[in-house]
Amino acid sequence: MDESTFMSFSLSFETSYPVSEKIRLSIMYQLLDRADLSTRFGGNNINGSAFLGVKFAL
Repeated sequence: MDESTFMSFSLSFETSYPVSEKIRLSIMYQLLDRADLSTRFGGNNINGSAFLGVKFAL
């Protein structure tokens, strides 16, 4: 089956902490369900990822 026909779903949570007026620290957690991975490897493939970043106001 063509992998371009599969769907994926994601859910993200993000929070940020202001360090100064123009700088914020940000943490994001993401849950991702990809049907192509479930088909290829079997089972339920809900994966979690965490990201840490800095936001700058221009």
